[in-house]
Amino acid sequence: MKSFALFALSIALFSSAFAGVETVEIGKIQIARALTGTIVDPSDSVLPGVQVLEVSSDWKTVLRTTTTDGSGNWLLAPVPKQQIYYLRFIANGFNPLQVRVELNPRKGKDLRFKLPIAA
Repeated sequence: MKSFALFALSIALFSSAFAGVETVEIGKIQIARALTGTIVDPSDSVLPGVQVLEVSSDWKTVLRTTTTDGSGNWLLAPVPKQQIYYLRFIANGFNPLQVRVELNPRKGKDLRFKLPIAA
C-alpha cells in the first residue's frame, strides 16, 4: 500500500510538471526555400536555446535535433529526395509547436515561428 501511494504521488508530481503545456500544431504545410528559420516569442523577441526536432511522420520518433542559436536561428541539412519534414520546437515556458514543412526553393519562404507561452 505504501509503495502504491508513492507511485501515485510521483505520477501526480510528474503530471503537474507538464500542466498547462499543450502542443500546438500548424495544420497547413509550410512551404520553405530551405530547412532553416527563426523562432520568436509572442512579442517577436528571438528565442535562443529552443530544441528543434525532426520527427517521423507519426510525430513519435525523433530522427535528429538541433538548437536555435543566440539569434533564434536554426538549420537542418536537407535529406536527399525528401520533401516533407515534420518538425517540433520545444522551449521551457512555452507550448511545443509542431509543423510540417515542404521544401520548394522556387516558391518557398523564410520560416519564422512564434512559440505560444504555456498557461
